[in-house]
Amino acid sequence: MKKRTKRLVGVIGFLLFTALAFVFYFYMTFSGNIIERFSQQRAIIKAYETRYDEDFEIVSSSYGYKRKEFSFRISSKSEPEIVFTSTLDEADRIDRYAAARSIDYFRKVISEAFGNDFDDLQYKVNIFEEYNSPGLLERDVTTRLSQNQYVVDLSWDPPVLDTLQVDTIFNDMTQRISARLDTSIGGLKIRAGVYDGKDYYITEVDLR
Repeated sequence: MKKRTKRLVGVIGFLLFTALAFVFYFYMTFSGNIIERFSQQRAIIKAYETRYDEDFEIVSSSYGYKRKEFSFRISSKSEPEIVFTSTLDEADRIDRYAAARSIDYFRKVISEAFGNDFDDLQYKVNIFEEYNSPGLLERDVTTRLSQNQYVVDLSWDPPVLDTLQVDTIFNDMTQRISARLDTSIGGLKIRAGVYDGKDYYITEVDLR
């Protein structure tokens, strides 16, 4: 009886160990090494704090198991409303904090230019900095804006697609944005994408 009990305990112990090993394996595969994550967190915070001489903090982190890479959402304690995402690998190639502040400049320009006049469109705005821009490490926002290329994507979903109406609205939008720009921009493309559930219409203009 004792031998059977020991054997049963041994089998159960082996099964538990195997299950824990599988859990640990899948955790490491899809969540990454926690020690490495904390190490990279410290390193990327140090990189930005050294660059700007101000305090930064990690908002959240994620792990791309296909690339085997951690990415971090970071904010500056002096501007907590601006949150940017970066990886340790790209921190010495792209200043995501300066990029986020540059994009914030365009968001403020658009907000002031549009006011509430286009709210009935329920439009969406997506702004990004071109990956091949020359000033990806520039810290000063004004200088960065003058060096880099930006894209503003506007989109809305009308009940019926009327391209002439879209062009009229889009021209109004672009003129308002252009009138509000108060600094030199390296390049700015504004695009509108409109979809009525059946047809899709895209139009664009280069302002700078």
